[in-house]
Amino acid sequence: GGTSRRHFGRIAGDSTGARRIAAVLTRAELPLRTFRESIGMAHYAIGDIHGMRDELAELLAKLPLEPSDRLIFIGDYVDRGPDPKGVVDLLIEVAKQRECLFLMGNHEAMFLSFIGWQGPNYFGKEAFLHNGGETTLASYGYFESDASFELPPEHERFYRELRLWHLEGE
Repeated sequence: GGTSRRHFGRIAGDSTGARRIAAVLTRAELPLRTFRESIGMAHYAIGDIHGMRDELAELLAKLPLEPSDRLIFIGDYVDRGPDPKGVVDLLIEVAKQRECLFLMGNHEAMFLSFIGWQGPNYFGKEAFLHNGGETTLASYGYFESDASFELPPEHERFYRELRLWHLEGE
């Protein structure tokens, strides 16, 4: 056998990604077991969650996770769905229990740009509200306060630690 190389980056999709992955899991169990036996672990890539906290929790509960498995989240945690803040809360909790890798999607870049973060990784604030950003702002209580907006400290740390890319293997 040779070495394996996996490259994870931003991908586009829609908010039904979690549902599609859950449906495919049943059909993928046998090859997954064979793959896990050959390398001792499995990687699960999950993207385009888009504020769908309950669907993410359901998907995670259905995954046949082993302690050595790794979860790779491919961005677009916020916008559109009813609970973007809840998605980030859940991701923070999952990361406390197992190895996770979090990549930044364009929706996080737009959100952080909109709330004033500066730098080349934060862009698109002018398009944020047109891409479902109002649900993210509402979930964080943005519209309920006259004071200046601040993310909860754990969330700020989560967003600051998002990676733009990941390369695994040789």
